[in-house]
Amino acid sequence: MGLKLARTKELDAVIGQNIRNIRTRGGITQESLGVSLGITFQQIQKYEKGTNRVSAAALIHFQAVLGCELKDFFAGIDIDGVKNENPVMSDDAVKVSMVVNAMPTWKQTLVLALTRQVDKIESDTPE
Repeated sequence: MGLKLARTKELDAVIGQNIRNIRTRGGITQESLGVSLGITFQQIQKYEKGTNRVSAAALIHFQAVLGCELKDFFAGIDIDGVKNENPVMSDDAVKVSMVVNAMPTWKQTLVLALTRQVDKIESDTPE
């Protein structure tokens, strides 16, 4: 039983977004990742956008360079009714993570405390 084309493209896009999230959290540019993998940054862009499908062999190389687990590439994908529970970060969440990661530990602690307080605030304004 094969996957429908639309579902396949959706999976390619999620895997690409996960690659992007992992790469940016690590502070790695598309260019430096491409150099490490022996491919162009344009190819990295195509993988991250889901335009080009990432082969299983390529995922193994990505995993080695990015220092993550293979399952991290499948975060947010529902396979046979079981969803990989690793959260998929939005672009803004990735940006915030990168900024906070560059801060000294004492500032990170303050940001975390502030974030927890903000999360507790009940608001009547819609998102």
